[in-house]
Amino acid sequence: FFIASMIAYLVSQYFDIWFFKFLSNITNNKFLWLRNNLSTLISSFIDNTIFSLFAFIFLADKPLTLSVVIMTYIFGTYILRVFIALVDTPFIYASKYLIKK
Repeated sequence: FFIASMIAYLVSQYFDIWFFKFLSNITNNKFLWLRNNLSTLISSFIDNTIFSLFAFIFLADKPLTLSVVIMTYIFGTYILRVFIALVDTPFIYASKYLIKK
């Protein structure tokens, strides 16, 4: 789990930072809610997919079937991540407001 987690974390975080910056450039640093949610949602999907594939198929002693991993671990937990990503938007704006002061 540690190896799968580190691989997934590194790939998804680099993507998240790159994609957020890319969105910042094409929106002229506007639409923070959109940049935050898009980059978080996509990088979370990447993180979840990479971790699940490595932890439960590639590095597992007793690998699960791909369909079980996709339906249970990738999509099943991604739903929770979508909820968290949408809920954190007000906190992003609060942080931005507090940092200016």
